[in-house]
Order: sequence, then structure tokens, then C-alpha cells
Amino acid sequence: MILTGLFDDIPLLEVVRSEAMSAASTKRKNAARVIGSLEPLERRMIGYKCDFLVRDTTSEHEESLEYGAGEVGIKYEQKGTKLMTEGFVKLPKVLKDMLDQLILKNKDYKNIQSFGIVHSRLTMQLITADRPYQYITRITRGKELKTPSDIATFGDSVLPVLVQVWQLKQHILNVQNKIMSPSNTIKMIVIDSITA
Repeated sequence: MILTGLFDDIPLLEVVRSEAMSAASTKRKNAARVIGSLEPLERRMIGYKCDFLVRDTTSEHEESLEYGAGEVGIKYEQKGTKLMTEGFVKLPKVLKDMLDQLILKNKDYKNIQSFGIVHSRLTMQLITADRPYQYITRITRGKELKTPSDIATFGDSVLPVLVQVWQLKQHILNVQNKIMSPSNTIKMIVIDSITA
């Protein structure tokens, strides 16, 4: 898979694979959790598990921001159940949860996006979640791209896949840079004591 080593050259981002749980989905699912007065305390709900997550590299006790997620299928079926449930239901929900957390951190919804990839066999599709208006989440699906298995058409057909992967990396870096810019971080102001 092309995405495995995509962020290896960036020390602040990591790709977590093998059914990683989305922290953004966990937060949303447990937002209304309180101690019960009569009934026992409900168990903490877990977030959606994705095949891979793109998130900040942080230590275990710190909260990391998530920028993208992906679902990978072994077998490609045009209208397959796995593709439809994960690509059309699960992944958009995860991307919305990620987008909500990114917007909370950024304190503005403009030019903030979260990204998803549905990848099965030699087929890949990019999904983007953004906010054109404050209370509307838009899910946009890119063109379904296929890496050819025939060596004769490999050169012409693989270039759009590589370009899309490169653009995905640049978009994620732009979102991370916007959120981590100095205008969005808390500044410590030292006030000198004024003598009267």
C-alpha cells in the first residue's frame, strides 16, 4: 500500500495501522456520559476502529489530533457490503468526528478538512470532510482510481494515483500547519509590575 510510508519523513505525524481506534469518535460517543444517581455507571464507549489513522505523534498521555482515516478491503466488489458500510457510513462519521475536533482546536471552520481513503485491492478513493458553513458538514468523494495490473498500461494509469496520494499528504500538512500556527496557540503574556 502506498500510504504506509507516506508520512515517514515528517516527525510530527504518524500512520497508525491495524484497527486503530479513533479518539475523536470516542469523545463524541462519551460526551454525555455522567455518573448515574440510581443506575450503575455506564461503561465507556469506544470509538470507531479504522484500518489506519493519520494523527499527531504524541506521548501516550497526551491527546493527539487526527487528520485522516482509512478503510482497507482485501477484495474489491463494486457494490459490496464492506465497501458500502465502511465507505459510505462508518468512514464519513469518523471524518466528521475528526473535523469537529480539528475545528475546536483551530477555533475556526474555514479551510479545515479531514481526509479518508477507501482502499481495496488495486482501487482507491479519497473522501474529504469539510465545513462550507458553520453547521453543515460536507462529504466529498473523489474519483475512484485504479492501479493497473497490466504492465503495458501501468505508466499512464499509476500517475494519477501517485498525484492523488501526494496531494493528500500536502493537504494534511496544510491543515496541520494551520492548526499549529502561532496564532492558534495559547501565548503566555508576562505582565511587568507597575510601580506607583
